Amino acid sequence: MGRRAATVFGLAAALAASSAFALSVQEAIQLAKPAVVLVTARVDAEITMNCGKGPVTVKPKPFIETGTGWFVDGRGWVVTNAHVVDPVQRLPAWVVHELKKKAIDQACVEPALKARGLMRGQRPEVEDQIRRDASARALDTATVEPELSLSVQLSNGVSLPATVRK
Repeated sequence: MGRRAATVFGLAAALAASSAFALSVQEAIQLAKPAVVLVTARVDAEITMNCGKGPVTVKPKPFIETGTGWFVDGRGWVVTNAHVVDPVQRLPAWVVHELKKKAIDQACVEPALKARGLMRGQRPEVEDQIRRDASARALDTATVEPELSLSVQLSNGVSLPATVRK
């Protein structure tokens, strides 16, 4: 499928550009569709932090980056933009920080609000103060155990694990 899909993709673009064949945009997309894939980089994490009452471990919502890619040969090589795979290739500090912020809300802010009989969004100023107090303490003490995964979803819905190669 790889080489054929890449060839079909190239032919569809050429045919769509040529007035001699008079393909509509939709017809060109249908011809190209098998070569295009959805690339998903996912960073799950288990985070342990101290919100002031001892260590708490939570698993916040994952950080997910998606983008498109396309087959470039018959061996299954897919090309995509670097920013799509960056979270699982090098786990940048900003991704870890985003996960820690989600963990602070889950481990520190939500229990503190519940203890005061409040719901998220009910008293934003109180929520922000709790978050600021917890962040100062929890960000420095947090330990992050990341789980990195990269997948490629084909046009027929099949999802396959993938790895990054430069």
